Amino acid sequence: LQNGSFENWTNMGTYSDPDHWFSYNYVTANFGAITCEEGTPGNPGAKYAKLTSKDVPGIGIMPGTLTSGEYDMSTGDYLPGFAFAQRPANFTGSWQYMAMDTTDMGAMYVMLTKWNTSTQAQDLIGVASFEMVGMEMSWVNFSLPFTYVSSDMPDSAMIYFASSGAGTGSPVDGSYLYIDNLAFSGTATGINEGQAPVIAEV
Repeated sequence: LQNGSFENWTNMGTYSDPDHWFSYNYVTANFGAITCEEGTPGNPGAKYAKLTSKDVPGIGIMPGTLTSGEYDMSTGDYLPGFAFAQRPANFTGSWQYMAMDTTDMGAMYVMLTKWNTSTQAQDLIGVASFEMVGMEMSWVNFSLPFTYVSSDMPDSAMIYFASSGAGTGSPVDGSYLYIDNLAFSGTATGINEGQAPVIAEV
């Protein structure tokens, strides 16, 4: 997992994104709004990623989002995900969260997939996910277990965070999600289809 501590950022001119990640900044910065920013100090380290839902003129309320991936300078496209051939037991890190409305939820999803040459599509191998409500205004460590639906080894992973709008599709201005110190831990074997993802604070 590259730059899971969010220590390294690249200046894109009107905004910055953490290396090996991309946000909606490439859209919202054109309207004077930044939904993903560097926060300091990190937990641990110097920096963290700060995602904030904002009312963007001409667009409406946009959630702060962050997706693992790269910017292809030759095409101008953002490519989600990264090569990954492991079966971790958990996805770990630390966060803070504040929902500005009782109906609002933030979210994180990690999907492990494998390319299917027959269907020319990615097959889901495993997933870890969580939807956040309420508030957690100091750093809390989390460990999300993976649910595996296949015994195959994945070849790719994609990580996605959103500060707002999970479930309802209606983000709320001001809701925020801070994230840092991301990693994979442990090793899983077999499948555990139907196991509900849970949150465990340590």
